[in-house]
Amino acid sequence: MMFSPSSRLMVACRIVVASPLLAFAALASSTQGQILSPPITYNGPRNLAIHVSPAEALVNLDNEKARTLQYASPVTGAYYPKDSLRTVTEARAAQWMTTLQASPVNGLQIDPYGVISVSAHQEAVAQQQIAARLATPGLSFADKAFTLQMAVFAFASSDYPARLPIAEDYVRQLDALGPTAAYWQFNGRRPLIYAYYRLGRSADVARIGLATFALVNVMSYDLRREMYAPGTWMDYAAVVDAVSGQSDGRKTIRAMNKALMDATVAPASLVAVDSSFAWNSEWWRQFMQEEINLAERVGEAAPPMVSNYWVNRGPSRDSQSVPVNDGKIRIIEIGSFTCAPCVAAVPGLERLHHQYPAIEVVFLTAGLGQWGNRIVPGKVEAAHLADHFVNNLHATFPIGIAMPVWVPDDNGGEMAVPPTPTWHAGNYPQAGKPTFYVLDGKGIVRRVIGGYTRDLEENLSAIVEYL
Repeated sequence: MMFSPSSRLMVACRIVVASPLLAFAALASSTQGQILSPPITYNGPRNLAIHVSPAEALVNLDNEKARTLQYASPVTGAYYPKDSLRTVTEARAAQWMTTLQASPVNGLQIDPYGVISVSAHQEAVAQQQIAARLATPGLSFADKAFTLQMAVFAFASSDYPARLPIAEDYVRQLDALGPTAAYWQFNGRRPLIYAYYRLGRSADVARIGLATFALVNVMSYDLRREMYAPGTWMDYAAVVDAVSGQSDGRKTIRAMNKALMDATVAPASLVAVDSSFAWNSEWWRQFMQEEINLAERVGEAAPPMVSNYWVNRGPSRDSQSVPVNDGKIRIIEIGSFTCAPCVAAVPGLERLHHQYPAIEVVFLTAGLGQWGNRIVPGKVEAAHLADHFVNNLHATFPIGIAMPVWVPDDNGGEMAVPPTPTWHAGNYPQAGKPTFYVLDGKGIVRRVIGGYTRDLEENLSAIVEYL
């Protein structure tokens, strides 16, 4: 997973613009387990006389990793080998270390330097640098907390579980700073949630996650925006998933949700000064309620998938009721062909379909009773949709299309409505467009994700690996 440096680091640096990765254009298709190690030009040869700070280097390293992912995904066909991306990133981090060692690293620059050092497998160097930074005379409270937060981020990796105890030690140092450091304690724990979830360590996800969200009420009100933002959905959903498997898990989740909902309420003293705090409260409550609605589905048995027109599911396109408790893990997207984010998710689902042959990826959608500017019968529209998904979007995974039926309306005409009760949304409610359900082999809902994000494919992959 790619992380970007914090805004604090961005202030401390100027971004160095890099050239494209032309070397990836010649890559051939790859299969799982192979390591891609092409000659990567990145920014070309560097003149060591030109000073580059660690903050600049970390920004560049993240940009280079993002471009590597961007080029590798389409070129390698179905997906990019995870080990390959990690190998390239670590090699590049080692090169950055060589560049940075040309001059001393001091002050705030030690924080990104530590992250790069760990990426380059120089953990001892990173720990020495972090210790030196924390021992700086007159170091402010905020700088100390930020350094410890960055230290957790550097060592919290699912790829290297042996580093996790070091990350946990930095969390303990953060906690020793007391409640005033709640903001940094909250953000410091989040990469640990992700790492433990990737490793399938539910007890640790629950332990760290519940402690993370308990800090929201401790933070000052304006800093709680970190919780009520789209970027937290992966962390929150992972904790809900982990806790739902515990005894009294549903009770624990509801208590956590109540505390998080209570924390959205703006203090009257702040609203009296600035009415925008009341607007923030309403916005955060809406976000939290949506997350709670999704969380309530987790742990429940999912109903069969029913549709009256199927694509890529055997020779027949007729109505089928597909059971979901047959031992297969499933990723189900509920969306629409008229929804740009829904369609944008299709290539990623196709890659997951090939990456994990044992699971089933499904797209469930509904017709509108028209195609272009023409009103058409349901089967005609469904045939057009099937052609669009197969020939334009190149989808090879199953697609269920709920063909509408025509019924009289109040004005003496007819209107198209989805067939009930067989339409998928009656059984798989949407929480924004698109909505993704992840079911385990017993047909139990393990995750519900509302909306599309840039890292959706990687997050879905993490969930599949967890299951």
